[in-house]
Amino acid sequence: VRGTNNKVVGNKFRRWTTAGVIVLGDNNTDARYYNEVAYNEIGPCGSGAAAVYRWGIKGYSGSAESSVAKYTWIHHNWFRDYNVGFTDTASSRGDAVEAGESGLVSWANTISAGWYIEDNVITNAQMGGEALFDIKYGGCVMRRNTVDADSSDVKIQARLGNYSILESNYMADGTLQVNGMGHKIVGNYGRVR
Repeated sequence: VRGTNNKVVGNKFRRWTTAGVIVLGDNNTDARYYNEVAYNEIGPCGSGAAAVYRWGIKGYSGSAESSVAKYTWIHHNWFRDYNVGFTDTASSRGDAVEAGESGLVSWANTISAGWYIEDNVITNAQMGGEALFDIKYGGCVMRRNTVDADSSDVKIQARLGNYSILESNYMADGTLQVNGMGHKIVGNYGRVR
C-alpha cells in the first residue's frame, strides 16, 4: 500500500509466500500517511523453504526516512494459526507485524512514526521469530493485543526508537522486550526484559 489514507479492511489473507499485507512508505514525502489495516483474517501463511519471510503486516522503510510510512493504524486483525506450516526456524522471519528495518539503525532511533497497533489477536502461533510484534520506530503505541502462543520465545518488542507505549497487552507465554528510552510500559501481562 503506497500513498495516504488507504484502508485494507475485511480481507482474508492466506497461504502467502512473503508478506500478507505490506504497508509501504513512499519517496514522496507528502504521500505516506494515515493508512489503516483492520478487521482482516491473516493466516495461516504458506509453507515453504527456508529464508523466505512470512510477515503478516510489514512497514517497509526503504533506504531513507522520507520513505517511512507514518501514522499507520493496525487494529482488530486476527492472525489465525499464525505461521503453521512455516519451515524456517531463523529468528525474525515470522513476525505478525514488523514496522521498520533494522538495517537503518543509523537514523531509526530518531524517527517518531506514530503507528497504533491495537486490539489484534494472534491465535495458535507456532513460531515467534524475533517478535510477533516488532517495532523499530519510536512514538508508537501497542495496546490491548492478545497473543496465544505455546512458546516462551515469542515477544512483543520495541526494538528501536524511543517514547513508545506498551499498554494492556496479554501474552499467554513470552516476553515484552523494550530497548531505547522514554517508553511507557503499563498494565501488560507477560514477562518484561
